[in-house]
Amino acid sequence: MEKNGLVFYGKNSDIEAKGSANFSNKGILAYLEDSKFTSYLGNLTGADNTILFVKNSQVNLAGNGTPVDVSVAANQTGMQIEGTSSTLEGIKDITLGQKFYSYIFKEWKSNIYS
Repeated sequence: MEKNGLVFYGKNSDIEAKGSANFSNKGILAYLEDSKFTSYLGNLTGADNTILFVKNSQVNLAGNGTPVDVSVAANQTGMQIEGTSSTLEGIKDITLGQKFYSYIFKEWKSNIYS
């Protein structure tokens, strides 16, 4: 992926991410709005950008049934989640770098499941 790329964009979409995705060069894995995202990609490592932007969407990072590990780089935000209908499932462990934000929540109910 080129620098600052976006792997998945979903608006009113149903996305299944299979195979592999390289978003390590200031990329973003997904921007989701009113969508459903199921990942079969395995563990996620963010570098130089936010991994997921989620707005009124449902995210399952354990599409294969096994919760994943998420690593957030130093000085980065792991995920930004907003909207009362957003859900996040399938996280086993989160590893955080220095001076980080693991998640930013806006108008969101607590719906994180592992």
